[in-house]
Amino acid sequence: MSPSVVVAGLAGLFAVQAGLIGFRSGALAIAGERIATRLRIDAFRSLLRQDVAWFDEQSTGDLVNRLSSDATVVQKALTTQVAAGLRNGAMAVGSTGLLVWLSPSLAAVSLCAIPPLAIMARGFGRYMRGRQERVQRGLGDTLKVAEGLVAGVRTVRAFGAERRELARFETAVGGALEQARRVSVAQAGFDAALHWSTNLALLAVLGYGGFLVESGAMTAGDLTSFLMYSLYAGFNFAGLGSVWAEWQRGVGASRRVFAVLDAQPSMPSVVAPASLARADAAAAAEAAAAEAAAEVASGGSALFNPAAAEVEGVVAFDDVTFAYPTRSDAPVLRGFTLALEPGKTTALVGASGSGKSTAAALLLRLYDPQGGSVSLDGRNLREWAAGALRGSAVGLVEQQPRLVAATVRDNIAYGRPGASDEEVWAAARDANCADFIAGFPQGLDTPVGEGGQQLSGGQRARVALARVLLAAPPVVVLDEASAALDARSEAAVTEAVRRVTRGRTVLTIAHRLSTMRAADTVAVLEAGRVVELGPFSALAGRPDSKLSALLAGQLIRNDDGRDDGSDAGGDHGSDGSSDESDASDESDRER
Repeated sequence: MSPSVVVAGLAGLFAVQAGLIGFRSGALAIAGERIATRLRIDAFRSLLRQDVAWFDEQSTGDLVNRLSSDATVVQKALTTQVAAGLRNGAMAVGSTGLLVWLSPSLAAVSLCAIPPLAIMARGFGRYMRGRQERVQRGLGDTLKVAEGLVAGVRTVRAFGAERRELARFETAVGGALEQARRVSVAQAGFDAALHWSTNLALLAVLGYGGFLVESGAMTAGDLTSFLMYSLYAGFNFAGLGSVWAEWQRGVGASRRVFAVLDAQPSMPSVVAPASLARADAAAAAEAAAAEAAAEVASGGSALFNPAAAEVEGVVAFDDVTFAYPTRSDAPVLRGFTLALEPGKTTALVGASGSGKSTAAALLLRLYDPQGGSVSLDGRNLREWAAGALRGSAVGLVEQQPRLVAATVRDNIAYGRPGASDEEVWAAARDANCADFIAGFPQGLDTPVGEGGQQLSGGQRARVALARVLLAAPPVVVLDEASAALDARSEAAVTEAVRRVTRGRTVLTIAHRLSTMRAADTVAVLEAGRVVELGPFSALAGRPDSKLSALLAGQLIRNDDGRDDGSDAGGDHGSDGSSDESDASDESDRER
């Protein structure tokens, strides 16, 4: 055979090899990205299903890190490291077989280092698994600091706290670096031990093999072949050790991801579990029907799922006791009893920590009370389907509304994604925000920025009101959205609030005298229970009433030059939220 034919044949083989290597690399990369994408989607799906109480105990930065960095580590362990392990394993097994075929006795000497290496790799893997969890937690702490800085950059700038925040971030990054350094040092030591053991085994083979050659039991050529196969076996066994260590790092990261995936909410969710979401429609319907049948058979009943038009809006808090899960020893509501009549507005008034925001949160079923019950139309909220309750039967307008980072249209139609442009514009007109939206170059397609930061405070409030108007829930929880606005914006928002509350059952957290006067009933809260209940005129007309005492403090502040917007015990304190507002924010001016 001529050299040119050999060269051509080898060139063809090399081309096939290159193609296969490219295919392998591409397939692994695509598979890895699919795995990471599935992990992130399933983890995010699980996040959306969790109770608000679960989020109270979590760090935002840590959760974001689980969706990003942890998923990437798992992706690498399941693709690159698995492929390397299979390749090293195949080479190690093949090399070992050739060693045994050439000389069983010399093979025993060559492979004597494997058992201690396996024991060392197992212990090291456990160490790496735990250490990697610390590394990922450190990265989560870093993201937590960064997220807090970005969210509160105006406060940081206003107080000239840039250096302090930089120091906090450097401390968090330094902690993560120290954990990563320990992992790197441990990995380097393990790699060194692997190669040292491999070389010792090679020296043992060389010594004993030389003795066999001298005695005539083995030829020099066989010893040379044996040494070559020993090198293949040694380096591939060392590679398996490194793969094992990286795999354990992936296991450490996967624990954090699967902690999210395995978390089970105590309340029903509109988001299906990942396993059910991946089933086909028929299987999903069959599973849901079987679950409902089993519930009824066990003495229970299927979750109540009426249309919004069927909801009358009769709300009752019956002897409710509640403490936030993170502060279970400090009850916020104690024997809280209150009835809301359909189509009427009830204003909650009280000092800081009296339980106003907590009562509103329970009506939305963001939490479940530890004692007593909250019912809507005579049914305990525990019996309601999540999709029929939140957004459909009960709507929310916050004092400082947070918009999603999308367009104006998306935010107004947030409660009714399929609404037409005509319906969106109608809601915008009723909420007094159509004029400024029409003034934007992109109109309804104008991005609002993260949290709605590209809009002024008054604009955000009116978009939030339009959102509720379009969703049209029969019950509205209203945390006075005009409490932090200038006079012009307040007038527009107040008019929009009247349209939102017309004909609906409204629970409003009142901070202004005008809001209390407009309410049909005022409920005064103290120490987590209702201590006074009645029309504003009746309660305010009694000098010895609790409401009069609250108003006296407010009127004193009014004498100092503040308007009716002074806080009547508005800071929620231990309610778990805050009524404080950044009235100095220049974005409150109409843009």
